[in-house]
Amino acid sequence: MQSPAPSAIHRLTIEDVEVGAQEVRLHLGDAPVQLSEPVPAPARAVAANRKGHATIGALAPPPWLFPGGRPGRPISTTQLTQRLNQLGIRPNQAHSTALFQLATEIPAVILARTLGIHTDVAVAWQRLSAGHWAHYTAEVSRRTATATTDPRTRSDPMRFDNHRVVITAAGRDFGRTLAIRLADLGAEVFLSARRLDAAERVRDEIRDRGHQSVHAFACDLTDPASIRDFASGIARHTDRVDLLINNGSRWLEGPDLISATDTDVIDTITSGATGTVLTVKNFLPLLLKSDKPDVVTMVSTCGTAGHHRSDAHDAFYTAKSAQAGFTEILSKRLRPQGVRVISLYPPDFDNADPLSEEWGTTPRGSKDTLTSHSLVECILFAVAQPRDCFIKAFHFEQV
Repeated sequence: MQSPAPSAIHRLTIEDVEVGAQEVRLHLGDAPVQLSEPVPAPARAVAANRKGHATIGALAPPPWLFPGGRPGRPISTTQLTQRLNQLGIRPNQAHSTALFQLATEIPAVILARTLGIHTDVAVAWQRLSAGHWAHYTAEVSRRTATATTDPRTRSDPMRFDNHRVVITAAGRDFGRTLAIRLADLGAEVFLSARRLDAAERVRDEIRDRGHQSVHAFACDLTDPASIRDFASGIARHTDRVDLLINNGSRWLEGPDLISATDTDVIDTITSGATGTVLTVKNFLPLLLKSDKPDVVTMVSTCGTAGHHRSDAHDAFYTAKSAQAGFTEILSKRLRPQGVRVISLYPPDFDNADPLSEEWGTTPRGSKDTLTSHSLVECILFAVAQPRDCFIKAFHFEQV
């Protein structure tokens, strides 16, 4: 199997699957791909039993292979990735590995037609996989020199060598992306996850890239004592925090209020609302010791008044609305102390693995889904501004 990226999988329709008596074919690009064992059996089952909250009571079956929670829409890439991760599948890593292997076996033109990627991307992968390291290294050096000397083409607007950054819920998904990118830019990163082993895996990934100033902690955002321990643990390593990123908030999907258990409702609201308030409260003393303190909170379009286009549960909407209200008043009250409070309200977005080729090749046009790459650049842009520039919030049009 060629392991397409989630951004390609979630858009598949029933017409992209050819189910025959002896074989199953999948259309990813111009040419169909014959699925090899053991993939055909689950592919047949998915095609025959498409499920999604929006399919309940629908007059006609939706065209999507993986229907989402909103009528007429497929599952989001975020939800698809989360469900695959729960099964131990990391689609972004698998996509890159499979693409690299295929590039050693078939011509670039066929690879592009088969997977529906741009020919230039296929050529680049084939050049790398074929072992043309001298050519590749020279090209990287040329790009690096250009980026260094020409501000119009420089990809990293600034370095963060003197920044000490705290990121909650950084054991996977967008939190992991933030930790890797900020570490690449030189920041000392203090990352947390509900489970210590998840935080340590990301820490080790970063250290394997040659950046040793990264620390892993366990922090359960539903537990006040755990948040206090997280803050006190960091205080033993540093006398200040320059950037706090509130990334943690449990996702809960559901078409109506009664679809979730009481425990799930409490956990969702506590992690997103109470957890964010207590995290800022416990880290505020360290932030006030910085000469450039910033608090960034990943809210969501679900925290915007009147929003209704997500398949999130009511409890998730509640948590995000609480975050929005908290950051609103926090911005006004902390500004006299020089603390900038920055909120992002993204809709569902594609979270490509920052260590994969997909990070640089995912389409970012006006008709494409918002990407984690763009969200990271929004955060970097806001934090890089002079201290008289308080960018309060980023709101995004939903495609």
